[in-house]
Amino acid sequence: MSEQEIKELKLVFEVLDRNRDGKISVSEIQTMMDELGYDVSEDDCAKFVEKVHHSAEGSISEKEFLAWMAKYREKSSDSVLMDAFQAFDKDKNGYISRDELKQGLELMGEHITDEMLDSMIEEADADHDGRINYEEFVHVMNSS
Repeated sequence: MSEQEIKELKLVFEVLDRNRDGKISVSEIQTMMDELGYDVSEDDCAKFVEKVHHSAEGSISEKEFLAWMAKYREKSSDSVLMDAFQAFDKDKNGYISRDELKQGLELMGEHITDEMLDSMIEEADADHDGRINYEEFVHVMNSS
């Protein structure tokens, strides 16, 4: 995470930590959920805290909160990339072919020349097999 993201998450933590004891308790989470209009039981809040804290202590430290959020953001980003990859991989064989890439881009309103398409594949296709696997797709998406 960037320094700015960490700074923003620390502010979120401060808002959640209403009694300023350096921890987010089950009751603080439940109060926040109630104020946001969500009907969440104390038991559900306790399970969440236990999942993040990995114990039944009943609270989450700032360090644990930041680590969980970093992990959550990473998973969220991975899931978005997987969804995008699967949208292009029409035949679901684990690869994006030249034709699938062209069709996907055209569906998105991108009309590209054959030369541009070949250039995109050449850039992404690290193992030079003429198609793009998930790892290659992720690498290109993360470097752009």
